[in-house]
Amino acid sequence: MSVFREISEPQRKAVKFLQDELSDGARKEVRELQTKARTNGIYPRTLTSARKILRVAVFRDGQCGKFYWEMSDEVIK
Repeated sequence: MSVFREISEPQRKAVKFLQDELSDGARKEVRELQTKARTNGIYPRTLTSARKILRVAVFRDGQCGKFYWEMSDEVIK
């Protein structure tokens, strides 16, 4: 399955970024991902679009209120 259907170049860059960052299957804090993405020229809204394209799972830590993203199993395979 190719995730690169008709999407913009910035979205392609963001999709590749998320694939690289989340390929190990670990949950990563959203703020850390956003900061790292921004240093790579990827805006938060574009990163969110890429998350939706890849169907990245979103989790919230109820105690500290932080949000985490994790690549779904079907995308890793």
